[in-house]
Amino acid sequence: MAFKPPTPSNFHEPAEWSAWRSRFGHFRLASKLSKEEQEVQRNIIHLRAQFHRREQQSKETIEEYIRALYELSEHANFPNKEDCIRDRLVLGVRDKELSENLQLKADLSLKEAITTARQYETVKHELSEQRDQAQPADLNRVQRNKPTSYNRPGSSSYPKTKSTTRSTSQHGGSHQRTNCGNCGKNHNYGKCPAFGKECHKCGRRNHFAKLWR
Repeated sequence: MAFKPPTPSNFHEPAEWSAWRSRFGHFRLASKLSKEEQEVQRNIIHLRAQFHRREQQSKETIEEYIRALYELSEHANFPNKEDCIRDRLVLGVRDKELSENLQLKADLSLKEAITTARQYETVKHELSEQRDQAQPADLNRVQRNKPTSYNRPGSSSYPKTKSTTRSTSQHGGSHQRTNCGNCGKNHNYGKCPAFGKECHKCGRRNHFAKLWR
């Protein structure tokens, strides 16, 4: 007849230690562990204590944590090793949301606990990668939509309308006027072809009839 050991002691509650030692003493007698040599008994207790204290470490994957639990339980002589590994896995994972989800599952087996933990870790890793890939794209989109110095009104590089643009002549260096209001042509200042000409519509000078207002 196999006797189950007492539930793992909560090492964070020292007040419960005495009661747990008493229960473990009864287990030693019932399972005949007390008949083993003292060295064997001490070794098993030490191995089990190490197992029950083992929690998932920072940056340790679920796969690495499961492997560590199997190795620690190998020589601990647990009557039901799978149940012990399952319980330690559920309570020892770093992600508390995963731990709570596993605890809510009735009749949870070790195989189901391992599968769920692996899937959970994979999904979280993929979501994290998707967020990392989306952030640079969002940043580039904001930068593309941000007004540049060229696009801001009032900037020296802001494009001027055709009617107000003035440039430097390639020959004399004098300013050139675009779309003259008197002749409708481009010419250097003081070189308007309508200057001195009489308008055929109003009779006044210095503008062509086609630009008469």
